[in-house]
Amino acid sequence: MNFILDFGVKSALTLGFAFLLALALRKASASVRYALWTCVLAAVLLLPLLSWIGPARTVDTGAWRRATVRPAPQSQVRPPVAVVVQGKRSPAPRDWLTILWLAGMAAMTLRIGAGHWRLRTLIRSAKPFGLGVKLSMSVDVPLSYGSTIVLPADARNWAPERLAVVLAHEGTHVRRRDSLWGLVAQLALAVNWFNPLAFLASREFRREQERSCDDAVVMSGVDKSAYAAHLVDLARSVALPEPALGIAERFDLQGRVHALLDANRTRSEASPWLRAAMFTVAFALIVPLAAIHAQPAAASLTGTVYDPSGAVVPSATVRIKASSGPGESMAYAGAAGFYQLKNLAPGEYALKVTVPGFAAYQKTVQVNGAMTLDVNLALGDVTESVVITGKKPQQAAPSTAAPQRIRVGGNVQAVKLISKVNPSYPEDAQAEGVEGTVMLKAVISKDGSLLSISPVSNGIDPRLVRAAMAAVPLWRYQPTLLNGEPVEVITTIAVVFKLN
Repeated sequence: MNFILDFGVKSALTLGFAFLLALALRKASASVRYALWTCVLAAVLLLPLLSWIGPARTVDTGAWRRATVRPAPQSQVRPPVAVVVQGKRSPAPRDWLTILWLAGMAAMTLRIGAGHWRLRTLIRSAKPFGLGVKLSMSVDVPLSYGSTIVLPADARNWAPERLAVVLAHEGTHVRRRDSLWGLVAQLALAVNWFNPLAFLASREFRREQERSCDDAVVMSGVDKSAYAAHLVDLARSVALPEPALGIAERFDLQGRVHALLDANRTRSEASPWLRAAMFTVAFALIVPLAAIHAQPAAASLTGTVYDPSGAVVPSATVRIKASSGPGESMAYAGAAGFYQLKNLAPGEYALKVTVPGFAAYQKTVQVNGAMTLDVNLALGDVTESVVITGKKPQQAAPSTAAPQRIRVGGNVQAVKLISKVNPSYPEDAQAEGVEGTVMLKAVISKDGSLLSISPVSNGIDPRLVRAAMAAVPLWRYQPTLLNGEPVEVITTIAVVFKLN
């Protein structure tokens, strides 16, 4: 399965399960749900990395389908002499889905980096106001980043009660290292930008993050009603976008106020042991999930090999190779001409069928599921070559060479040259030192004579061509026999005129 599709399915399953678990924990404190979403987003951030480098366990999704396929009779199938060889599983770099995912992730990561760079620049330019607290003319609302709290410049004029509430809220963010976990959540969203569930999970993360901070302030002894009033007043200012973590964010303001005034709400903070246990469970579940990789239902290709007369051709060699990636499978056709290639991954393949005496059959096929493809072979071309030796100027040493024959087998009986007339080397061409090879194309008829003789070579002296055309039509062959019957075949004849 494609890497991004495989990862997308795992991400969706993980986030979907997290939403169900959050629903089951709706009566728990916001701190517990915040810890849950922190663990989940950290897990889905590492999910593609674990899927890439971790040990792989393949699940064959097509085993049930193959169990219902009736195997071919063993008498008709010759055991394959080679199996499909697969390389290391890896994402296809040229897959457009993967390229699109990487482009989106890079764009969001750059946006996150730019936001953090702006915040760090803002903090460096802010003026100290106390231990870990700074004032800035560039912010309208309180925020925290790392171990630093940044307040608006007019915070000098705030009432002591409001200043205490704000510092308590932002101090909770600092103590829990919420800016770090916020960065984890942002990166998880960048990696899973294509998944709508990731955006919803990020929203829940921010919601529970702020509500758990509100609960921590209330648990410290601050009056709920007074705290809610401060929250509403501060929210009238313009809130900074992410990754700022501020008490006065407009996001979920109404829900936070209602939660503050809810007398039945559980506000206890999740203990460090509970957080550690949740992280342990999350990664104990995500590691084996990352190792599982779905294997598409295996496909197969079967068929029968025929010759031009319609008779089956036994012992044909059938090779099939994936158009992309390593791996080749080979099998032999049985005595009935039947071949079978099994356990193929769905996709495009190059099929090649070879039998001695026949032209190689080649075809590109799209294999999906159980497919049948019968192969009709054509007879191979016959090639003859004869060397006509002439005299160099003032020399005479003519000689001839025996013609070459191709080897054929199976149900084809090879053509045989039984008589020939050697062309005469033109004397004027010899005197001028002219040499060359004349290539002739012809058809060997059923009675062994040559038909449709034509020269196919270019740039050869016409005298040599005329000499070859005068002699070759007189040649006679024992015709090619296909299953005992004579058939016409194409031949190529090379007449070499050479001086010595």
